[in-house]
Formats: sequence, structure tokens, C-alpha cells
Amino acid sequence: SSDLLGAPASAVWSSAYAAGVTRMDADVAALLAAVEERGRPTIVILVADHGESLNDHGELLHGDAFFDGVVNVPLIFSVPGFSGAGSARDMVVSQTDILPTIAELVGAVVPAGVDGVSLVKQLSGSTAPAHAVVLSEGGVAKLENGVLPGAVISDPWILIKQRRGCGLSSTPANGVSDEGMALCLFNAETDPGQNRSVASAQPDVVEDLLSRWTGFRDAHGKTGAHRELSDAFIKELQRSGYDFSTGAP
Repeated sequence: SSDLLGAPASAVWSSAYAAGVTRMDADVAALLAAVEERGRPTIVILVADHGESLNDHGELLHGDAFFDGVVNVPLIFSVPGFSGAGSARDMVVSQTDILPTIAELVGAVVPAGVDGVSLVKQLSGSTAPAHAVVLSEGGVAKLENGVLPGAVISDPWILIKQRRGCGLSSTPANGVSDEGMALCLFNAETDPGQNRSVASAQPDVVEDLLSRWTGFRDAHGKTGAHRELSDAFIKELQRSGYDFSTGAP
């Protein structure tokens, strides 16, 4: 925890992260150079599995909270022949959309049961939203009674359910789920830094997003399904800096 280790720990991790980004840039450059030298039409997709908290909202590293710095990651497509090269689309998409997009681009049939949608229309210039709702859930800590922390995102709302709390918001101002986790609700338009939860002021929004989350899990037969991490693995993660405490900082 950065609260225990202080600002020097945050500075060390920030420096290490910046160095890692620099190395990744060099790796990507080498890959793109090889693609260009090969001289064949190639679809290139760049995506991150997660972001990183560098003392954002009191979290260091990742895996304990679902703030924007961790769940909002780059997704870049380079597709030969598309007129939208170099343009950006500001909309909610999911990593589950990558497979259907590749399938449509190469003329393959999308396998049954895939949750994502193809983004080919958006890559071609459409500004139509790809999703009404996307979900991010999981965590590295042991689950309590099969309960998963996570986030439900439906523009402009972002609902987060997690043990860590709601960052700068005081505890009395936040909702609390039946499982004892904090319910944090942020408006991405008015509070992009997720500094003040409005869960208590927007109970209908909280209820709607929670019902969408529950409905997704029920439809996929995963309610209560989870895997436990071994004690040895948890200790290894703790040595790497992960915080498994259940209380808010």
C-alpha cells in the first residue's frame, strides 16, 4: 500500500512504469518495422490487458480496485484499406469485441456464445455506440462467498463494487452492497477523475446497473462461480506489492 510505504514507493513504481512503457514502445516499433518489411497487408491490433494505479485513489499497482486508470485501456486497430486511419472513436468498447471484429475483417463466422460485437462499422467511421453496457469483473484476492468485485460501465455512468472503497469520497457518502463492498458511482462527464461518488444521490442508477450485472451472470450460468487462489500464490503476490486487505484505505 502506498499509504504504508509513502511517496518514495510511489515514485519508484512510477519510474519503473515509465521505463516499461519506453521498452514497450521499442518492442512495438520493432514489430511494425518487421510487418512493413514483410510487405503484406496486415491487421495490427494493440491492446493492454489492464492499466496501472500509481497511487491513484490510494492504490499502488493493480488488481485491487476498478477505477478508470486500470479498466480503461488502449485499443488500437490498423486495418489495410480503411479510410478511418488515424482517427479516434470516443465510445465504450470491450476486449471481448476483438474476436468478432477480426472474424468479420477476414470473412470468418463468429463462434456461438461470444459476448463481444464486431467494431468494423466503428472502424469505418460510424459513431453509433457499440454497447449500451460493458462489464469488468474479477480480482486477484480470494473471493468471499463467491462475490466478485468489478465495474459496470454505461455512459455516462460507471458503477464500481469493491472492497477498497471509493477513493476520495468519504465512506458515509457511498452506498454499500449486500456483500459489504462499497458501491461507487461516478459520472464520466462531470467527474472524469472519479473523485466523488454519487451512489447515495443516484439510487435508481445504482439499482439499474447492478441488475444488469446480475442479469449477465445469471444468463451465463456464472452466479457464484469462482476460483480460489492458493495461499502460496497469494503470499507471492503480496511480496510483489499487492494489497489483499478488505478495508478501504
